[in-house]
Amino acid sequence: VVLGERDHRDTTQYELFTKIISDPRFIEKVGNVFTEVGVHNQRDRANEVLKGNYASYADFEKELRKLYRDMDYEPMWACYNYWILLSSIYNMIGE
Repeated sequence: VVLGERDHRDTTQYELFTKIISDPRFIEKVGNVFTEVGVHNQRDRANEVLKGNYASYADFEKELRKLYRDMDYEPMWACYNYWILLSSIYNMIGE
């Protein structure tokens, strides 16, 4: 399954992505999400952050922010799309 992005600034496509990856059939038969954004050497850390147990959502966001800074070669990613995707995955895991 390959989900291609349109314009990175368009966040509505991430609503669709979230619906697809939260579907039990996707989870059972695919289970992995690969993205254009990010670096492979942060995969384990990303999984730890997304699967972590936090006292509050703010604590999760604090750890996600640290990870986010190390996930790309750009000093600042101006688009909000990747944050939305990672937050959605965290929320799915916690359900």
